[in-house]
Formats: sequence, structure tokens, C-alpha cells
Amino acid sequence: MLLADEGKYRLLYHTAVEESRLAVWEYDVKSKTITLADNQYTKLYYNDLNLPDVITDVPNAFLSLIDEKSVNDFIDMFESIDGGASRAECTVCYKSGATNQGRYEHILMTTVYDDEGQPVSAIGISDDITAKVNERARFEDLNKLFDSTIHNSLVSARMDLTSNTLLTMRSIFPQIEKRYQTATAEELLNKVAEDIADGQTKENFLKEYSVSSLLRHFDEGHKQFSVDFPIIGFEGEYKWISGNGSMRANPMTGHVETIVWAEDITNGKNMNLIMSRLIAVAIRYISIVSVRTRKLTVLSSSGNGDEKSMVGHTVLYEEGMAQKCKECVVPEEREFFMNHVKLGRIEQELSAGKDYKIPYSAYINGKRCRLQTQYLFLNREFGQIMMVTSDITESYEQERRRIQTMEDALFEAEKANISRLDFIARISHDIRTPMGIISNMSDFALKDIDNKEKLKDDLNKIKSANTFLLSLIDDVLDVSNFENERVKLKEEPYYTKDFLNEIRSIFETLCDERGIRFAIEQKGPDVAVLSDKVRFRQVALNLLNNAVNFTYKGGSISFLLEVTPLDDGKAKIDITVTDSGIGMSESFAKTMFRPFSQEVDNPYRAKNAAGAGLGLYIVKNIINLMNGEIQVKSQLGKGTQIRCSVVFPLITIVQPEGQGKVESTDSGKKEADSQFSGTILLVDDNEINREIAVRILNSIGLDSDEAENGDIAVQKMINAQDGQYRAVLMDIQMPVMNGYEATAAIRSLEKEESKTIPIIALTANAFKDAADKARECGMNDIITKPLEALTLKKVLSKFAEQKVQGWIHDGI
Repeated sequence: MLLADEGKYRLLYHTAVEESRLAVWEYDVKSKTITLADNQYTKLYYNDLNLPDVITDVPNAFLSLIDEKSVNDFIDMFESIDGGASRAECTVCYKSGATNQGRYEHILMTTVYDDEGQPVSAIGISDDITAKVNERARFEDLNKLFDSTIHNSLVSARMDLTSNTLLTMRSIFPQIEKRYQTATAEELLNKVAEDIADGQTKENFLKEYSVSSLLRHFDEGHKQFSVDFPIIGFEGEYKWISGNGSMRANPMTGHVETIVWAEDITNGKNMNLIMSRLIAVAIRYISIVSVRTRKLTVLSSSGNGDEKSMVGHTVLYEEGMAQKCKECVVPEEREFFMNHVKLGRIEQELSAGKDYKIPYSAYINGKRCRLQTQYLFLNREFGQIMMVTSDITESYEQERRRIQTMEDALFEAEKANISRLDFIARISHDIRTPMGIISNMSDFALKDIDNKEKLKDDLNKIKSANTFLLSLIDDVLDVSNFENERVKLKEEPYYTKDFLNEIRSIFETLCDERGIRFAIEQKGPDVAVLSDKVRFRQVALNLLNNAVNFTYKGGSISFLLEVTPLDDGKAKIDITVTDSGIGMSESFAKTMFRPFSQEVDNPYRAKNAAGAGLGLYIVKNIINLMNGEIQVKSQLGKGTQIRCSVVFPLITIVQPEGQGKVESTDSGKKEADSQFSGTILLVDDNEINREIAVRILNSIGLDSDEAENGDIAVQKMINAQDGQYRAVLMDIQMPVMNGYEATAAIRSLEKEESKTIPIIALTANAFKDAADKARECGMNDIITKPLEALTLKKVLSKFAEQKVQGWIHDGI
């Protein structure tokens, strides 16, 4: 219950509630219900939150309306009352349903007990403290402003105007800080006035910027102020200063505080003066307007002919301006001109102390020019206004060009940023596809651990997805390499049968997952050709990846490999990718091979279509390097066919005892597996990477000695016996000492072997700068991760016969 007594006490209670502007309500402990007091303010207060007069399920009914930071305090308050506390309070922030802005209130609850001392209800009083909170926030903004002024001002100060106190003052210039260090705010303002070089400006400053004047301005609602004035600086130079201030009420003391700061605007003022002088040399007319007689007299003209003849003539102002508008002003600006040259408007603007200028376009001697007419009082008492019309064509055009340049630059920057963000989004999407396959098939492999055939199939699919992922990453790197002309073809034997199997293993799984029919076929004999197998495979992967991305479920993709032996020991290889996808327009077909080129306005294209617009660009560059040709056929909405044709040298296949060897018909050179023995110093901070490397080393007949970082590797080299290590595999990114630092330290050792032992970099950084740094610090070669047995064997074989010095990396 609210009060036991009836009558006058309840009347007094309601009157007090209404006048106090507090929301009052009663909380029933047992039913968890709040009943709002029957007064206008309380109901209005909570109607803003769309709450009924009786609120159940308290406090849960309020939680969706309360800011997360307030929820725990709000719940704790009710739990305290439920637990028997005599009173509880908290401050909460509501999100108002009407304004969608935060509303802060302080809540105080007082418990009512029964005869046995048990809590039965509580009286709640809510006080809206939003204004206080916001005022406190605005005052905090003043603190932030003061902190920022030190970086771009000559001097800044904080003052309590109510108590006439200088709270703090600072400057990066000691002489200025010493000059303005005072006890009171009034003294500081007076010292500023003393330094003003112009008498009238000084007088106005003392009048408008005293402590009492600033307090008056604050009471009138003006919380910001700014004034420019000239001074004689410490070096004796004439300077212009801009004084600025911001005032706020301190919510804790109620005093008005202000932040003031001064900036040197001499350069800006001088620039304005220079511009005014420049405009002055292009004055076309000087005229006098009499406010009393409303007549205009032309005093001078820089023109010729009819313009010169106007000098000395007096006409009615309105008639003269109307005639000028009709004869000179361009038609599209005549209405603007006549509206702005009305004499009443000009008088009003000048009387308010404003600088009044009217820019407009006009034809002078048949040439379109940009003019500006400036009005200023020549003699205020006599009612004389001077009109100065200047030719600002050159400066106007310069400014227009500058603005256009800025707009163009902004447009290009925004376009580049959008392209970059879109590129990142698409690359991220494309990477997730093979990563998803690897993740899912890894789970399947764990489940199929006891089923050898399924396990083998799972692992093959993981390997295929991994190959696809690496190919995608290579695409990104290739864009940079192609644009910087760093791509060189590395020819080696490549079997068409192997090529076809690699394509099948990757895309049969991918197409099956997406519900796309995939057909792969070869026409012509199986042959081995001399080709850059990585790049040629990349062509096929990119073409098929595009086909998959833009062919929907239920569609079909076919891959045709055609082998045509030629008479000169070469073979023509054609690969044709045909899909039933979205196709492309004729206009896009002309730009399809540009980097990042995508037909985003294709009506059949899905909004979330994968691809970064790099694949075809890379395909085109690779085929060009191989002196091949590309043919494209496409129809919007029906599909695309892309055919790539390249001629390669044939390789003679020799198969003694079932082991395949190859011999080039051009060079006759043979390639055989190298045999290895001995110990490799393996340096890598990642335990799993070391485990993989050890297994690969063991598979090719080598032992390993492991080091977790570069520092340990250097110590091992110091303590090693001559010939203990055949080579060093050195990771680059490591804690304590990275690979570059460790290599340089090893090369600087006095031991002779430290100068000649092969040091091979291991890195995930496929860019050229990694190889450059490796060479500079004394490494001999570099292998890009992930580490593969075949690549490692090829690199180590270069050092098998003898130790060498210097960089011998050949791009493996």
C-alpha cells in the first residue's frame, strides 16, 4: 500500500508527486508486479517506454528496454528488495521507444514490511537525470577539446569564469607561456588585449571578451566564440591571430568554464590580401550608388568602346542593373543576378557588417567571363555605396579545375577502395571453398580410419583441395608478378595422362558437391611434352574454376584435351572448357581478360558469385608467354566455351623395366633421382612443420637435427664437427632470432664450414622480396612452403656433388 491514511494525506502525497516531477510506482514483492501511481506525470513518463499501468514479470519486463551496461545493476536492485533490504537504488539507461535515444534515470526503492517484518512491497521513485548526464558528457567534450588544442595552437588556457580563475595555461613556446601566466581569467584577457596592435580592435575586444561579457553570452545561449585580431609578435613581425573559445557548465560545481586557444592565421590573412590585390588588377567597373536618390554613377571602366562611354553617366540603379542583366549576364543566371542586386537587400547586408559579393557569368565583347561585383560602404553617413566589378575568370577557372581534380581523385580513390574491398571479399570466399573440403574430408578421414579404401579416397580429395587452394593463392601472387614482368616459364616433362588425372581429381569432387555434371575427355594419343607444367595446369584450373563458379546446380561442364602430333617433333595441345552457365555479353567479352574484370551487371549472375576477376587475366598472360591462342564463344544466359591452343616440343618416353624415364628430343638430357645421405640441420619454430619436414627428409634418405629458433641453430653450428651437417633448412619467420639473422650469424663464424655449408630458406612468403633478403644475408636457395619431397630433392641435388658459395636459386 502507498499510505495507510486516506483523505488529506493521500491528497498531499499526489500533490507532492505531481510537483516534484518524479515518477512513482509500487512494486509487489510476491507477484513481481509494478503498479504505476495514478498521476499524470508518472503515466506520461512510462508511456514513452510503451509500458502499461500495471507491469508484470518484473524485472524481466524491463530488460529489453535497458542498455546492457545497466541490466546487472537493475536486477540487483530488485533482488535486494526481494531479500528484505530496506532500500535499494541504481542508475539505468533506457532506450526510449519514442526517440530511440538513451534516457537515464535514477531509481530509489523503499521497502514496506508486514507485521512479521517480511517485505511485501516497495515504493519506487524514478528521477529523469538525462539532462544531467548529457551535460556531464558535454563537459567531458570540453576536456577532450582542451587536450587537442596543444597540438595546433600557440597558447591554450582553461578558465573558470564564474570564480574568475585561470585554472591552467600552456604553450609550446616558453616566452608565450611566461607572458600569459596570470592568476585570474580577467587578467589573462586583459593581457591579450594589451598585445592587439589595432586600437579599435583592442577596444572592441575589451568590451566583448571580458569575463562578465562572456558570462552574459553564455546565459544568452552562445557557447562558442571566435575573434581575429592583429598583434606585433615577439620577433617584431605583424601577425594575425585567431582567438577561439568554447564554454560549458561544470555539472559538479555549476560554474561556467571555458577553453580558449589562439592560432596563428597570418598566412591565411596574407593570402586573402594577396588575392584581393590580384582581383584588383582585373577591375572592370567602379561605380557609386546613392541610397537616397537610388541612382548609379559609373566612375571608371577598364573596358573599351561602349564600356568606356558609360563612365560619368548616371542612371537609376534599378534600370541600370536591369539593362546590364539583359545585355551581359548569361540567360541562365539572370534571375539569380536580379534577386541579389536589389538595393534593399544590399543595404541590409552592409548594415549588418557583412561583406557582400555577387559572382555571375557574363558575355564581354562576345566572350564568356566570370565577373564578381562587390558592394561596400564608401561613406555610410552620406548613404554612398561603392560597387567594384572584377574579372575573376582566371581564378574561377583555376578553382573549378582544382575542385574537379579533387572530385576526380576522390572518385578514383573510392573506386579503387571498392575494388580492393570487393577483391578481398571474393578471394576470402574462394579460399573458403577448398578449406571447407579439407575440413570436411579430414573429419571423414578420421571416421574412415579403419576403412583403407575410403581413407585413401578421403586423403586424395584432401590433397586435391589443397592443390586447388595453393593454386588460388598463386593467382593472387601472379597478378603482381605478371604486372612487373617477373614471370618466367620453366619447362619440364609433362604427361598428358597425368595432366588429365590431376584435372579429374580436383573437379569431379567439386562438381559433384555442387550438383553439376562434369565430363572429361581426351582425343589423340597420350604424349609427354616439354612444358611449364605448373603454368599450363594453372590455365586449366582457372578456366574450370570460372566454369564452376558461374554454372548453377543441374548444369554441365565439359573438359576436352586434344593432342595433335606435328611433323617437326612437336604437338599441338588444345584444351576446351564448355559450360552451360550464365554466359557473358558481347561488350564484356572485349574486357574479360583485364585484371579484376567481372560482369557484375549480368542478369544471370548470383549476388554471391565467387571469383575475384583474376583467373582469365592470368590465363591470357600464360598463353601469351607460351605463344598460344585463345578463342572465346559465349551467349548470355546459355553458356561459354573457351579454347586454348599451344604448341609444345614432344618428349620421347623410355620405359625400361616398367620405370618411366623421359628424354628430350631437343637436348637429349636425362633426369634421374638423386640419392642422399647424412644429416640436415632443420630450423623451424613450428613443431608440426618440423614433423612434416623430418618425415620428408627421412623419405629421401636423410636424417635431421632440429632447432626451434635461429639462436639455437647458431649454437648448434658453433658446436658441430666438420661435416656433421650436409645442409641447413632455415625457416625465416621465427622468435628470438629469425632466419635472416641466423644465416648472417652463421656466415660470420670463423669456422671454414660456416662459409660453405648450403643454407636453404623455407618461407610461406612467395614474393620476390623474400628471395632478395635471403640472397643478401648469405642463403643459397629458397623453397616456398608447403614443403614437398620432389621440390626438396631437386634443391638438394644442386648441392649433392660439392659445397657451393653464392646464390644459385633457379626458380624451383
